[in-house]
Parts: sequence; structure tokens; C-alpha cells
Amino acid sequence: MSASRYTKIVLPTRSQPDTFVAIFILKKFGGEKFPVIKEAFIDFWQTVPSGETTESLDQKGIILIDLGGGRFDHHEIKPQTTASDLIAELLGVKEDPSLAKLLEYARRDDFFGKGT
Repeated sequence: MSASRYTKIVLPTRSQPDTFVAIFILKKFGGEKFPVIKEAFIDFWQTVPSGETTESLDQKGIILIDLGGGRFDHHEIKPQTTASDLIAELLGVKEDPSLAKLLEYARRDDFFGKGT
């Protein structure tokens, strides 16, 4: 069960272009699936708090990106992907031509360290 309101987006302490693109896509296109996500604030954690899981945090209206092994943590997923791609795919906007360069920017930085 998902939260009725999403109030926080949590990133690892080292944010990068992929996480910023992911936040943009989530806030721009995610309002229907994640109510009030546009108003969510950003926080930074090194680890998931003891006793919590990505699912328990989701129920509290907290979305983890690149942290905790949840649905938006791309690190263990094969083939290689990005958090931005995972979010765009879930929201049905991954093939949107207006996002193509932004998603490619996130991939280029994440995969090759050549984002700019």
C-alpha cells in the first residue's frame, strides 16, 4: 500500500546528475501516482534507518532514490540503468521525446562520468 501523500525524497549523501534528473521527472510527471510529490522536500541519508525498509518508508510518504535497494535504486539492476530511467519508465514517460536528451545526460554521467 502506498502513502496518500508523498512529502520527502531521500538521496544518498553524494548526489549526482542522475538523481537530480530523477527528482525533476518525479516532480513533473509523478503527481498522479505520488500525490503532492511536487511539494516534497529533499533530504540526504547515508543509510536507511534501522528497522525501516523502502516499503515501510513508502507507506510513510518517503521515496528513496539510489538508496536502500528499492525500486529506484539502480545499482544492482542488470542490464545497467539509471534511477532517472526507472522513474521515467514507471511514470510512462521514458519514450517522451522531450525527455530524451535529459535522460541521455543522466546515463552519460552515470555510466561514463561524462555528464557535461
